[in-house]
Amino acid sequence: MSYLLSLPSGTGAFLFGALMVVVTWLAYVFIRPFLRLFVRSQSYANEIIGNALSIFAVLFGLFLGMLSISTYQSAAEVEHYVIDEAANVVALYRAADAYEEPFRTNLQTALRDYAQYVVGEAWPMQQDGKLPQGGLNHIQSIYKTLFQFSPQTEAQKYMHSDAIVLFGRVRDGRLKRLAALVTGIPDVLWTIVWIGAFSTLVIILLLDMNFSLHILLSGIVAFFLGIVIFLLLSLDNPFRGEVGVTDELFRKVLAGMQPMEGPK
Repeated sequence: MSYLLSLPSGTGAFLFGALMVVVTWLAYVFIRPFLRLFVRSQSYANEIIGNALSIFAVLFGLFLGMLSISTYQSAAEVEHYVIDEAANVVALYRAADAYEEPFRTNLQTALRDYAQYVVGEAWPMQQDGKLPQGGLNHIQSIYKTLFQFSPQTEAQKYMHSDAIVLFGRVRDGRLKRLAALVTGIPDVLWTIVWIGAFSTLVIILLLDMNFSLHILLSGIVAFFLGIVIFLLLSLDNPFRGEVGVTDELFRKVLAGMQPMEGPK
């Protein structure tokens, strides 16, 4: 599954849909004959199965629709977390220009190291579904550097207070970004998704129709279900795949972290 998520979204969706089709056609050949034993003696079996399929499809479709909306909103929130974190990192970096040396350089260096860590180490781990831990050391380094400063004037107090607020936002942004790695669709809901998908295919296999039509109909339904489930998987893993959140913004922030002239 991780391999499919790493592919371009169109390719991954097509392959996952094709996999569902293959599973369905294999079930048609090897499992359908046994399933048909339960309905061969039933009068108007197709009508009964068709009505059951219609009701089931509506309920399962509503479930998938609500789940898709929920995962899309969650993925959008993760993107906002990353934007806020990167924006606050660069805001704190620029706010440090108002400090005197050597405090200015020390704080900006700590922030630059943090951005480099996010791009170089944290993001590849996130894309593999792993929880990066090294960022805490960088956050602590920024914290220690920031609280080494003792404001002497009212202006410095206001300036330093704003810097502390920005630091708090950076720290919170990192925690929200990491939380997105361990939260998502609960396992019980994934269980319902898989049960619903295969139940839909089983009901279709119970229908009595000629071979070519049955193969075509079951293939279309299986392919569409595969695409929908792949969409859920992609949105539920916001740092993976082509549709996931990228480190592009942090790379731009890192590229723009150049010292500016300030008070000496």
